[in-house]
Amino acid sequence: MKHETAEQLRAKKIEQLYKEIAEKQTGLREARFKLVNRELKDTTIKQKLRRNIARLLTIVREKEAEILQNSNQQS
Repeated sequence: MKHETAEQLRAKKIEQLYKEIAEKQTGLREARFKLVNRELKDTTIKQKLRRNIARLLTIVREKEAEILQNSNQQS
């Protein structure tokens, strides 16, 4: 699992981040099933995916707050 830095994630557009979040949530769902069926050797994958999703959501919220703040300043 490749880990992107915060700067790399912040450089992406919000739409790209939402797409990544959806992909990681799908991966998390699949990982849960594989863990239950004992098909995964790396048991920390679930925790890593949850942290990456949280990191992505945080960056999305930062970007949305920045957009909102900029629109309020222009008004």
